[in-house]
Amino acid sequence: MTYNELSNRVQFHLWTILPFGVALLLIAFFLYGCQQKPAEKQAPKETITTENLQTAYLKQLKYEFMYSKFVTSAEKQKNVQMANLYRAIARSEQIHADNHAALLRSRGFEPRQPQYDSIAVGTIVQSLKMSINSEDIETESMFPNLIRTAGLEKDTVAMVQFQHTMDADQRQADLLKEASDHNGAIAKTPYFVCTGCGYIVTSDKTDECPVCHAKKDKFEKI
Repeated sequence: MTYNELSNRVQFHLWTILPFGVALLLIAFFLYGCQQKPAEKQAPKETITTENLQTAYLKQLKYEFMYSKFVTSAEKQKNVQMANLYRAIARSEQIHADNHAALLRSRGFEPRQPQYDSIAVGTIVQSLKMSINSEDIETESMFPNLIRTAGLEKDTVAMVQFQHTMDADQRQADLLKEASDHNGAIAKTPYFVCTGCGYIVTSDKTDECPVCHAKKDKFEKI
């Protein structure tokens, strides 16, 4: 075989193989791109408000834990009415935590779980002071700051949720302060908790939640 014949044969094979090689490379790049694009779309966007949702979630669970302890203590002290009030507030806090968790998960974040501290539960008067202090921190400092930040980040959904939670917490604070004025000796009261926002209603004549406007059929009797 002459040199020219060998050269022609090599060129023939190259031109035969080259299109297949190019096609394989294009297929590889296409498949790689398909694998990458979903990952990029699914990557959750971290913001200050996202971290604030985590903080609020942890705080609500800790308060639910605290109020559950107060329920047990009030029952031991034979104060059925205070036990019911604490039970209603504990349920309200659980709803707040569930709402924050749902919003976090909808954005691709799994809520972190809290580490519960031991709570020294004293008399009804002492638990009322602790409760009022906790609610005041939330309504006067914590949630106003979270709402402000969500507004700056134009996160309307989180801002509204924080506002609803703060309004429900203010209701808790008002009920606790009223109970404190009577040293825990409160009258028998029906408690209904709005499962939409956690607002506590004290009358079966209320047809709509004043905060989130959920209808009466969304109220949970305690």
